Amino acid sequence: MNIRESRVIGLMIAVSLLFLGGCGGSSDTAGTEMETGMISFGITDLPVNDVSEVVIAMTEFELKPAGEGRSFTVPVNEFGRELNLLDFQNGEAATVINGEEVPAGNYEWLRIFFDEEKSYVTLKNGGGKYPLFIPSGDQTGYKLNKGFTVPINASVTYMLHIDVAQSLHEPRGLAVPGGERTFLLKPVVQIMNVEDTGSVMGAVDMRLIDIGNLRCNDPNLPGDGPNLSGNAAYIFDGPDAPLDDIANPETDERIGPLAVDSVDLNIETGDYEYNFAYLLPGTYTIAFTCSTSADSEESDDDFVKADSSDDYVSGVSEFDFDQAINVEVQSNVESNCPIPAGDAPTETCTPTP
Repeated sequence: MNIRESRVIGLMIAVSLLFLGGCGGSSDTAGTEMETGMISFGITDLPVNDVSEVVIAMTEFELKPAGEGRSFTVPVNEFGRELNLLDFQNGEAATVINGEEVPAGNYEWLRIFFDEEKSYVTLKNGGGKYPLFIPSGDQTGYKLNKGFTVPINASVTYMLHIDVAQSLHEPRGLAVPGGERTFLLKPVVQIMNVEDTGSVMGAVDMRLIDIGNLRCNDPNLPGDGPNLSGNAAYIFDGPDAPLDDIANPETDERIGPLAVDSVDLNIETGDYEYNFAYLLPGTYTIAFTCSTSADSEESDDDFVKADSSDDYVSGVSEFDFDQAINVEVQSNVESNCPIPAGDAPTETCTPTP
């Protein structure tokens, strides 16, 4: 089964935002002054190809202050207690903890607890709900060993980015008695302060899109031909980064893209566009493919950039990239970086004033 995205992924499905809002400053129950701030959490994700719903039911977050401070839990709001991750893509987010007053300072880690009985997966083909198993999700919770800070008498916004494409699996032998398919969610998560992030979007040249790209759709090929599909942008850390397919973290040596975004038609502009939000400042490589439908975690593809001529080149892996550009991301700035056909620009696309 292909577990990735048709767009994909958030991706980076993947998935997920952490929002924080409000202001703080109060005293504890013993009357001792305590410096506090306000915190909120939200979810965003990257979609996957064969799946129409990935529903997770969160119950609470556990936060561990740095040092000797004892951990404490914060309940998830009603909206976050049964959430389809695939509803929150392309920079969309769901707030699951909103304006919670907590002690200010540094935190060592957080845990997310789930209600597995309310978590499930629905497939596009055949429909039906299938169990979603989250290891220790309702017992010890999923632990994210990444520090974060809550400022004094202020608010902060964080993003939890869940890569659904790399988090969702269907391991052999996991089916419940009776043979029903069962899925496993092993979250691949990033956490970042939204104030430190930027975004990048852009239109993709129509000559690269699958319906007009001879690499993916050549009517002159004998038989059915490859007839590949699935327009997507993959983003990698660093300039001129090595390109790779979606990785299976259990078997692949390389980690794959940071996120994958489907390239969809914007009916208002008439362009096919990609959009990556909540990226830390830095330089990235964005690569476009018209053949993401052939990208499967079951196969680790080795490839070179697809031939840019009008002739389909036999021997090229079914999954391949058609174009790659370098982009610069700055905090609180949306970069507009089109992906051209033909020779890619050698300079890095930078934010314009």
